[in-house]
Formats: sequence, C-alpha cells, structure tokens
Amino acid sequence: MSVEIAILNALHVNMGYKRGENVVVIAQRWSEQVGEEKRAAIERSHNVARLMHETFLTEGVDSRLVEYDVTEPRNGADAPANVYEEAGSPDVMFMPTAYSLTHTPFRQFLTERGARVASMPTFTRQMFEKGGPMDVDYEEVGHVTHEIAERLRASRYVRVTAPGTYI
Repeated sequence: MSVEIAILNALHVNMGYKRGENVVVIAQRWSEQVGEEKRAAIERSHNVARLMHETFLTEGVDSRLVEYDVTEPRNGADAPANVYEEAGSPDVMFMPTAYSLTHTPFRQFLTERGARVASMPTFTRQMFEKGGPMDVDYEEVGHVTHEIAERLRASRYVRVTAPGTYI
C-alpha cells in the first residue's frame, strides 16, 4: 500500500469524508525561539501535514493547509488566535502536529462547529508506509471487531490480561 493510499484511507474510512466537504490540515512550523533541539520533531510533523494536504489536493479534495509557528513547545498549548480564523469551520480537520492540540480550546472550538477532528500528534510518514499502523485492511479490522463484539455480548464475564494488566 502506498503512503498516499493510506492517507486517503484516513480521510475516507477513518473520517467518513464525503465529496464536496472541506478539509483543513494544521501544520506547526519550527521557530528559533523554541530551540534547535525541537526542530527535527516539528519539521517531521510539518512534512506529514504537507504530504497529507498535497495528497488531498491531487485527489480533488477541497483542502487547505493552515500553518503556524510553535512558540510554546508542549502538548496542550492552544493554537494562536489567527489559526482559529484561518481554520474556519471545516467538515474534516487533520492535526498531524509535533505538539498535541487534542485537549485545547482550539480542538473544542472545531468540535462544537461540527468538524470531525483527527488529532495526530507525533505522526510520522512511516506510520503511513507499508507495515505501519495506518497500513491496514479496514475490511479485516471491521470483521475482527464485529467478531470480538459478538463474543463480548455473548459473555457474562471477560478477563483481559497483558504484561502488567489483569482485569
């Protein structure tokens, strides 16, 4: 599976995209004030955001890339005010950022406006490549999920074990 196919699956399968909807991809840019040690991680996520946006455009998706400079390098730091305006009210929002925007007023703002939001902090291109976590057979995942759900419904008790877990 090519990287582009995995990206399009994220759009169509994971986010339920319908032709005519608008998509926004958020990209964080490195700035000198956050230090050289943060540069590689921020640039990796920026490259993923650009690749996603370019893939969507190639497929005729109404996609915009909204970029901003990281000034506070930590998860949960809100997006700047101008990003709220530039993002608008998209149908689908991807946030493949170096620092998570999941638990921020910005993500909440988007959700309240009806956007389907995929927060993807620290995602790398390799995650979309063959053998990566986004390289999946969604039909098989659906089949296995339904099979497990049926077994759970038919069970009175369930035991979950793993290294360090027993519930």
